[in-house]
Amino acid sequence: MRAFIFCLLVVLSFSGSAYDTPKSWIYYEDPVKPEPKKPKPEKETVVVAPTAAQVITAKETLRKIGEDYEEKFAIAVLEPTRENILAEMAAKKKFMDMSENFANRYQQVTWTTPEFDYTLEHPMRTDTLWANGSEGWERRSAQFDEAAKKYGLLYVFRSDCPYCKKFAPILKNFASSHGFTIISVSLDGKGTKDFPNPMRDLNALKRRNALPEVVPALYLVDPTQAEAKTLGFGLMNSSDLEQRIAENIGMNLQQGVVSDSKINEMK
Repeated sequence: MRAFIFCLLVVLSFSGSAYDTPKSWIYYEDPVKPEPKKPKPEKETVVVAPTAAQVITAKETLRKIGEDYEEKFAIAVLEPTRENILAEMAAKKKFMDMSENFANRYQQVTWTTPEFDYTLEHPMRTDTLWANGSEGWERRSAQFDEAAKKYGLLYVFRSDCPYCKKFAPILKNFASSHGFTIISVSLDGKGTKDFPNPMRDLNALKRRNALPEVVPALYLVDPTQAEAKTLGFGLMNSSDLEQRIAENIGMNLQQGVVSDSKINEMK
């Protein structure tokens, strides 16, 4: 009996060690740490260079502004509501403001850059020409006196033309001061106070290729040449006549003092 009890105790002692002890009792074990999360790789920023089609040039910008105005103008014409007309007016003002700003800045740059100031090389104001002194006027007058020896003026008019009546005394005074001969031709065959005895032969005009549709008409005639050179139509003053004659015969009327040296340096 004692042997049986001893064996039973031995079996119970070994079987108790085979059971797992509850984890809640093992207070001294470190808790399981969660694995740290790996940071997500950052996405690389790819910079794409603008293509040629994406680059808007200044010329294209101006074209778009013009197209925008044209579209608003067309809409306003087709549907002239207050809103459409105001939109057209705003688009026009935008363009006009840009144009005015450019013109003002252009003038300011011209004032400070004499080599590009055309009026210094070709002055037309009377006070500017007088600044050259009497010698400038004498040289200018001498050039036209020489031209009058080689060229004549062909004047075509109508007796009932009010513009012809205004222009006739201006032309006579100019021709008289420089010695030009005037050949007058009346398209209606009648004379005027300043040109009472005009030619009436229109064939003479045809031969010179000088039969105008608009009067008054003025031509420069070289007796050695078959055709006359057109100087202009309508009213002209003395400065107009001088400038146009000079341009047609290659006369140099420059009175400016700007040297070409600086311009040549910039080329």
